[in-house]
Amino acid sequence: MVLYEEEVVTETRVVLKERIRLAKDTVTDEQQVSDQVRKEQIDESTPAAPEHSPGLPARAVAMR
Repeated sequence: MVLYEEEVVTETRVVLKERIRLAKDTVTDEQQVSDQVRKEQIDESTPAAPEHSPGLPARAVAMR
């Protein structure tokens, strides 16, 4: 003969409650601003010819 008993089992389950959808709107705006900006000037004078490095052809030195 087999005897059975009842047990109380409590548990928490995750179930779907509701479903939502998200969307985003892209907003483009233009705004005029004014401020002082920095400026650099470069002197374009020709630099001195590079010296020949031992072990490299003269053309390779000029291309560096």
